[in-house]
Amino acid sequence: MPIPTWGTMTVLARRTGPTWDLIDKLLTGVGMPPGYDVPKSVQAFNQIGNLPDETVCQLLTRCVAGAISLTDMQAECKKSKWRIRIREMVKELIVDTAKLRSRSTLVLLPWPELCGLYPLSTQEGMLESFIQEVSLRPKSDGPPPSLRSTIARLLAIDEKTARTEVLFVIIVS
Repeated sequence: MPIPTWGTMTVLARRTGPTWDLIDKLLTGVGMPPGYDVPKSVQAFNQIGNLPDETVCQLLTRCVAGAISLTDMQAECKKSKWRIRIREMVKELIVDTAKLRSRSTLVLLPWPELCGLYPLSTQEGMLESFIQEVSLRPKSDGPPPSLRSTIARLLAIDEKTARTEVLFVIIVS
């Protein structure tokens, strides 16, 4: 058995609960609509590793419902991994360049809280536009220059807005 196939099988075997139930349906065809073709290999599942159960479950649910194919799910898994990588890059850029909050404070913040503090710098639509560019670069190259400059510009606006809000609260109080 090829090593990549073995790796995919172990990733699948580690999934439990609702995620496993969906995988089981897709692999066996039990409970699937008439005409569903059971995959001949686990190849279609080779991108679910290192993705949160919630993301995998959402994608598998769409497959079971017939909204997307297993090939589409595989592509969406790859995009999800790029989104996660871009978020990590953006968080690192914010932590390294923000001036209003300390590095030690920012590094501990989960993504949703960071989004609340820096809404422009963390816009999903903007981050989505960098998927292709980031996917073409080795991870060791770090964020592309275009992402660096975009985040620097938006971070400056986010922090200026935050300072204005703080001053407004102080003056109004």
